[in-house]
Order: sequence, then C-alpha cells, then structure tokens
Amino acid sequence: DFVKSNISMREWLFLIPLIVIGIIMAVIYEKIEKVIVWLIKPISDKRMMLAVMTAIVLAGTAFVLLYTLFSGITELQDILLKWEEMSILTLIIIGIWKLFLTALCLKTGWWGGHIFPLTFSGVMIGFVFSTIFSLEATITATIVTTALLAYNMKRPAVAAIIVLYFFPSNSLPMMITIFVIFSILGMIIRKKPRRNEEQSYEN
Repeated sequence: DFVKSNISMREWLFLIPLIVIGIIMAVIYEKIEKVIVWLIKPISDKRMMLAVMTAIVLAGTAFVLLYTLFSGITELQDILLKWEEMSILTLIIIGIWKLFLTALCLKTGWWGGHIFPLTFSGVMIGFVFSTIFSLEATITATIVTTALLAYNMKRPAVAAIIVLYFFPSNSLPMMITIFVIFSILGMIIRKKPRRNEEQSYEN
C-alpha cells in the first residue's frame, strides 16, 4: 500500500506542473489510441487476426516488461516495494508501454477497461518526477494520476473518488484542488462553443 505522508509546501508549488504532466500523459494515451485505430483499419473486420497479433505483442512483453501485463493493480503492489531501485528510464518505459498495451488491447477487441491501467501508468510517471524534483513520491503519484484520469474521463469528481481508493486519505486536499481546477477549465471550455455559435448567428 501507499505510505501515508505529509504534504509540504514544495508539493503545492509543483502542483500545476504535475497536473500538466498528468494531462500530457492523457493526451499521449489518446494519440496512441488514434494511431492504433489507423494502423489496424485495413484489418479491423478480422477479429481473429487482431487477437492473435495482440497476443504476440503481449507474449513478447512478458519476457521484457512483465509489470505492464494485466490490469496493473497487483503489479503495482510489487513495484511499490522496488521502484526506488529502478532507473528513471525504466519507470518511463514501463509507464508509457502500459499506455500502449492498454490502447492496443481495447482497440483490438480484448475485454477490459482503462482505469486501472491508467492509474498504474500515472503512478510510474509520478515516481519519475518525484525522483527528478525530489518530491514526496506518494503525493506526486497522486497528483499525476488524478490529473491523468480526470482529463481522460472528463469527470474530475469521479477521478478523485477512484484515486482516493488507492491513495492515503491525506491526499484529499490535493484531489479536491485538482477537481476544482478541472471543473473551472471544463466550464471555460464549454462556454467557448456557445460564443462561436452566437457569432455565427450574428453573421
């Protein structure tokens, strides 16, 4: 389990940059999805072939990046004990490759969801930046993961509730702050089309 830790002023100062990192992760995931859909379009109706191709990729991954298989929750328990021994590059590769495998499986017809895998990736990248910026690991992982899920799901409140299931309760102030930020951004974004529509009506 994640260790309960105190939130210092340093973590608050890095809140916005870490939220941006989480958003970038979500955008990367969306781009990977689009590329996969484009690549498999010629054989999109051949489900058996897609399943076999994905199985081959998963089998190859099992020999190199075993942690990236399955939902990621069970694997996360093991990584929590070992991540400090891993290099920054290894953590980045694990986090990004998990995004790729998740998108690949879901877009080629395999059964499952993306919440747990994205949580896994968010934690990996959170650990990366906690190391780079000398921040508290649990809090950093919480911020990045919450931002990633909030952007991906377009429901910051739901994202905060999901993350609260994994992370200590003292992370709640960070989650609430992220929820407020995304809610405000959502309101701003929703207002923009209306302004454009009003201009078109005037023309």
